Amino acid sequence: MKFTSYLVFFAIIIFLSITIRLFLIEIYVVPSSSMEDTILPGDKILVNKLSYGPRLPSSPLEIPLFNLVFLLSKRLREKADSAWWNYKRVQGFSKVRHNHVVVFNSTDKAGEVMIKRCMGLPGDTLLIRDALIYADGLEIHEKRTLRFFSRIMFSDYASATSILDSLGIKTYYNRHAGKNYLSTYLNRLQKEALLTK
Repeated sequence: MKFTSYLVFFAIIIFLSITIRLFLIEIYVVPSSSMEDTILPGDKILVNKLSYGPRLPSSPLEIPLFNLVFLLSKRLREKADSAWWNYKRVQGFSKVRHNHVVVFNSTDKAGEVMIKRCMGLPGDTLLIRDALIYADGLEIHEKRTLRFFSRIMFSDYASATSILDSLGIKTYYNRHAGKNYLSTYLNRLQKEALLTK
């Protein structure tokens, strides 16, 4: 009886851990620097899958812990990237809105997770003018830490790099068509600080 109760307890723990990871919450590690100043590479984020609705697995290999059994078979490992079942998503409690940070699977690389900020929704017409973002003519009031790709033209490289270093801004040196410029990503606060120098 004691062995049976332990076995049942162990099965319940496995079932709960699989259910929580598939349908409720999951921890992801930020893979890139594209969201810097909001979240940094290597940061761990907790994703609430109930917000937009959890995506159901497309194969047994996407089911946590359960996939270990399938990975033991060489024949099944060869089918790791193939979909066994059609795409389905459970209804969530909310919808994606402008400025939401969303986590989604990469369409280019299987198993890679992307973390980005939503600036446009289906049907939107986006316009970026003077570092302001407009969707269907209305300005999206983005976070002041949102960064934009910027080119900084200069006449004196030493002065330019000294100013940027004092502000803690990392840059990349470029030469194109006889013009010298530094490439970087600036948020609005950094841009304002740079313009006062």
